[in-house]
Amino acid sequence: MCTLFYPQSMLVTARKHLAQHFLIDRNMVNKVVECSGAASGDFVLEIGPGLGAFTQRLVEKGVQILAIERDPRFQKLAFQYPPSQVEWLTEDILNYPIAQEIRHRLSPGRKALVVSNIPYHLTSPILERLLPLHPLISHVTLIMQEEVARRCVSLPNRKTYGSLSLFVRYYSQPTYLFSISPTCFRPSPKVNSAAIQFVLHPPMKELPPSFFFNLVRKSFQQRRKMLRSSLRSLYHPCLLEKHLVQLCLPPTTRPEELSLHAFFQLAKSLYQELRDQGS
Repeated sequence: MCTLFYPQSMLVTARKHLAQHFLIDRNMVNKVVECSGAASGDFVLEIGPGLGAFTQRLVEKGVQILAIERDPRFQKLAFQYPPSQVEWLTEDILNYPIAQEIRHRLSPGRKALVVSNIPYHLTSPILERLLPLHPLISHVTLIMQEEVARRCVSLPNRKTYGSLSLFVRYYSQPTYLFSISPTCFRPSPKVNSAAIQFVLHPPMKELPPSFFFNLVRKSFQQRRKMLRSSLRSLYHPCLLEKHLVQLCLPPTTRPEELSLHAFFQLAKSLYQELRDQGS
């Protein structure tokens, strides 16, 4: 039995094209905010606050909040919060200059936190925008579709392991926190949800991220094939086998068998050879 945080949410018509599912379970709201570690004086970016369940709890914690909400219907909610604590903007997070605006608002030497119940269909593009911001954001606590959360924390040799898993670990240390029942939302989504946290860290810098992720994406487009086959469009099988053997990896290696470190070493080896050929 969930404890309703916002009974009035029953009176708000969720907009399907915005994938709105309002978290109304007070216990879950409190649990997510506690796991976020938000404390008095912190600066929090909240994406898609909607009816403000997280916003209200964060205000009680004494944090500064930048709330980015695409749906203009909720702009009026900003007036119920202290203006000294909550800045509520009607913006599309995918077009909003996150890094620039966070940097402008942060105190010297501080980093922001992110606490959000994000639209599930925007999970990947939101992660792509947030996770590389280690200089500005310390950690990100999100509610997302459970299946995607499992992929984020997955390890090699699992069906859920893929390019998303590697992207997430390249920029952060992910932790699956807990699952959330559909009954905790209004309207109830047709999928299970989960809370997950990403502790951001600096990425490895020995080669361009674009080179590394192009290799990863190509590898997992045919995840059941051996790398020498799935990467044939980029490298001759004999060349790829040579680099695998140099790294003490079997020439029959498949992408799902490689850890982030192993993938990175392979990419670095191939990148170095291409540079040597071009010199």
